[in-house]
This record gives sequence, C-alpha cells and structure tokens, in this order.
Amino acid sequence: MMMIMVVVVVVVVKVVVHSVRSILFELRQDFVQQFERFFHIIGCVCFESILDRVCLRHRPSYTLRPA
Repeated sequence: MMMIMVVVVVVVVKVVVHSVRSILFELRQDFVQQFERFFHIIGCVCFESILDRVCLRHRPSYTLRPA
C-alpha cells in the first residue's frame, strides 16, 4: 500500500513539474520574441538615424539644393 502511494505521488509530481516547465517555456518564448522585436525596432531606428547623419555629412552640397 505504501509503495502504491509513493508511485502515485511521484507520478503526480512529475506531471505537475512537466506542465509547469512547458508553461514557463511558452512564456519564455513569448518574452524572447517580444524582446527581439523591441530591440529590432530600436536597432533599426538607431541605425537609420546614424546612417542619415553619415550620409548627410558626406553628401555633396549640390544634392542638398532644391531641384
């Protein structure tokens, strides 16, 4: 009888741990995707502003005049 209870407790604990791990893994995946998206947007904005400054600095003056 004691052996059966130990087996049942072990199985229940394994199921609970597995479900908690899968939930945490899904939450982590969502967090990582949001984090990557955020830094992709920030990186694009920073890169574009740096690129604009560099291009404006090295662009010949005749391209800045209105057509």
